[in-house]
Amino acid sequence: MPITPRLRTALMAISAMALLSTGGWLLWPPQPVPAPSSATGEPVGVGSLLQGPRGAGHTDSARAAARARAQIDLPGAPAAIQNLAAQIFLGQPLHAADLAGIDTHLLTYVFHAPHSLDTGGGSLAREAAHMGRMDVLRAMAEAGVSTQVDDGILFWAALENWTPETAADGRALLAKAASSGGTHRVHEDGFTAFEMAASVSLDTVLALIETGANPWTHPSDPEETLGFPSVMERLSLHAGAKGALGILEGITQAPTLPVPSSRAHWNTVGNLIDSALLLHQEGHTPMARRAIALAVDLEGRFGGVPEHFWSQPARDLRPAGAPTLSPITAPEDTLAPIPDSPLAAVASSAPVVEAAIEPVATEPHP
Repeated sequence: MPITPRLRTALMAISAMALLSTGGWLLWPPQPVPAPSSATGEPVGVGSLLQGPRGAGHTDSARAAARARAQIDLPGAPAAIQNLAAQIFLGQPLHAADLAGIDTHLLTYVFHAPHSLDTGGGSLAREAAHMGRMDVLRAMAEAGVSTQVDDGILFWAALENWTPETAADGRALLAKAASSGGTHRVHEDGFTAFEMAASVSLDTVLALIETGANPWTHPSDPEETLGFPSVMERLSLHAGAKGALGILEGITQAPTLPVPSSRAHWNTVGNLIDSALLLHQEGHTPMARRAIALAVDLEGRFGGVPEHFWSQPARDLRPAGAPTLSPITAPEDTLAPIPDSPLAAVASSAPVVEAAIEPVATEPHP
């Protein structure tokens, strides 16, 4: 039987209904639901912020593009949330007062398109974290959003996006996290907060210590019964990695550095001695002497280690007088991920090292 135009139209309609009934959107993707509009066509609620003083300088097309992106990234979100997203996309500042009257649950709620196969979804907090908007994340925390929701997205974003310009917002977020014990965390990819901070800057590491995090213990083993190495042990194990000694020297000089256990202290000093010997063998004697000086300084602060740790070659590298640590002049300097850290596995490139050294034993020193 020949297919008439009417029959062809009917078949296409039946096919479309079949696709939609199974959740498929192969032919017609879902269109975002427009936000409620006022008589002028402008979205109501927080959308007025887009036309106020903060929106000055933005063209109508820029505001329209920001609203369209908000509808795509946060499908089905209330108009107030989509308008806040548009404000973020336009680069406008956001304060806790701007979030007054909005359910804080909606600020981190992950919105999905109806019948979508996409399992990622979008939330206002995720958009802000992705754009590095620490001011927005701080405003959310001050408005009552927990730093632990959505796998701690506010906390991890504070560390990952830390710069001299965002440090004030970052410290505020870490202080919020510390009040709920959130600075002692392990990321879902396996790395710790200190490992993340060490890959960003010394200033980030010091901020964690200032807010109560302990660099001598692993967050999954705070009682040190499982043998998980702390960031001090990991960094001293790789003292030849770029920036590792600088980070260690900065931590050691932190005013609020807690007292380590004998186990963590001995392991750190022993690793520094072993790393110094390897550096010296590779011809990096200045770095080797820095590592030895740090080991001697830690002994002076927290007590001596067993005498057999100090072989004669190590003794030959000891400073004649009191050890002098390198001054902390640029705490924002970056450090490559610790070589055997889970963070190194997810880094976009291999860490740069100042000296190629073989890993030393990870077992606790006797």
